Amino acid sequence: MRPNSGESTIEYSARLRENALSCNFVDIDDCILEHLVQTTSNSEFVRKVLHKQWTLQEALSDAQIHEDTSVQIGAMGLQERHIARVSKKKKSFTAASDSRNDRGLNCINCDMKRPFQKEKCPVYGKKV
Repeated sequence: MRPNSGESTIEYSARLRENALSCNFVDIDDCILEHLVQTTSNSEFVRKVLHKQWTLQEALSDAQIHEDTSVQIGAMGLQERHIARVSKKKKSFTAASDSRNDRGLNCINCDMKRPFQKEKCPVYGKKV
């Protein structure tokens, strides 16, 4: 028996349980867990079940969390496509492109109509 397309792990385990009731298994939960491990395509799930020696309930809980998270991530991916991305154009700075000259900023030393540049300021370094 294999999981159907789009069938959750919990739905699949319920279907396995229905079929297992007609068999004479000693421990149905162990048989279902073993069958889940053998038929799943999720290798991370198999690794966790075997490494942590989970019960069927622990394995189903983890599978449900994983499936819910996958659905949420898929929904977020669809939402991202609808969000407009804003990018900021980097502007290279040169003295010629400096718009502060046009705004009327004055030198802090000589009060001339230009931004402070110590090389061009006639009073820079002189004591008043």
